[in-house]
Amino acid sequence: MDLIYRSALISQVKESLTHNPIVVLQGPRQCGKTTLAREFGVPESHYFDLDDPLDQIRLEENARTTLASLSGLIIIDEVQQKPELFPLLRVMADRAERPARFLLLGSSSILLLTQVSETLAGRADLIDMGGLCLEEVGGEHWKEIWIKGGFPRAFQQRADQSLKWRLNYLQQFVNRDLRGIADTKMTQIQVRRLLDFLAATSGSAWNHSKAGLSIGVNYKTIQRHLEIFKAAFLIRELPVYDNNTRKRLRKAPTIYVRDSGLVHALLQIYDHDQLLSHPALGASWEGFALEQVVRSLGLSEEQLFTWSVQSGAEIDLVFMSQGKLFGVEFKNSEAPRTTRSFTMAFEELGLESAAIVHPGPKTYELSDRRWAVSIQNLEKLKELFLARGTEE
Repeated sequence: MDLIYRSALISQVKESLTHNPIVVLQGPRQCGKTTLAREFGVPESHYFDLDDPLDQIRLEENARTTLASLSGLIIIDEVQQKPELFPLLRVMADRAERPARFLLLGSSSILLLTQVSETLAGRADLIDMGGLCLEEVGGEHWKEIWIKGGFPRAFQQRADQSLKWRLNYLQQFVNRDLRGIADTKMTQIQVRRLLDFLAATSGSAWNHSKAGLSIGVNYKTIQRHLEIFKAAFLIRELPVYDNNTRKRLRKAPTIYVRDSGLVHALLQIYDHDQLLSHPALGASWEGFALEQVVRSLGLSEEQLFTWSVQSGAEIDLVFMSQGKLFGVEFKNSEAPRTTRSFTMAFEELGLESAAIVHPGPKTYELSDRRWAVSIQNLEKLKELFLARGTEE
């Protein structure tokens, strides 16, 4: 399996390490955190994998002496497995001479965010990492990464083996990883049914009670498990942007399964031809394109919103950058045109600019400050949005 060098992420981590004694790289299991960390070439004595019993022992006997004896970059993988390390890392970070810096890898944002905000406040920088994206594999591979998703092993294997890997990943999440994140009273069958429900409704307005009725649990149980799934980087929730309109807003957030390959595994979609005739085609495209845009523009979770009103006007993604509001719609059409809904959303929200991201090969202007952008040309979004956002 060829290594895909993730230069932008590596540069981001290196830059952060020059300014912070601790950098936390968080993302789902198997997204490539360990592979990326190994690119820093630290000796084995400076690398601790807390999934490895031997490395656990190294830090259990006398962690302070072990870490204090090292200088340079120290990497601790799956750090959320040993929360008692965080107070010690705070002490290490506060040493006047700072002989070492720490790169911490983790796959549960609930545990990491708590420790970073409470124990390592002012000492650590948090960097999100997902699976592979189009900027890393090349825009010409958009169909392949859409079908297989961004997990490196899933993307780089042939179609049948990729599907098998994704199904195994989901099974391990249900059987092992979920219980490592939080206590759950749902059975494995109920958790899997919830995942199936999420895949079938990805990109739709979410209703806790409807999901609960489908699975046979109450809405509070659904609500709690969605928070767990978000912490495991499995789903993404977009709340509704409130622009104080006089029109009646739809209040329900939109939920997406982050990785399109996992959606297709849950829906038993094997290849692109099957996807083209599947009822979930439009929703699948929306979730896939959303994730690529978020990654390309470097948007944080706190920036992401959706917007729709009862009268029908809506836009899939709304975000604020440099004090200006932008919007993106996702259409599975090779030559999308401006719709009444898109125009109404643009005017009602007072967007600085907006785009429709589509699978066709061409990028073209729709009207003033509104563009149709090919998924293969996401650099155009940076030009349209980020450049405009920095204008005086």
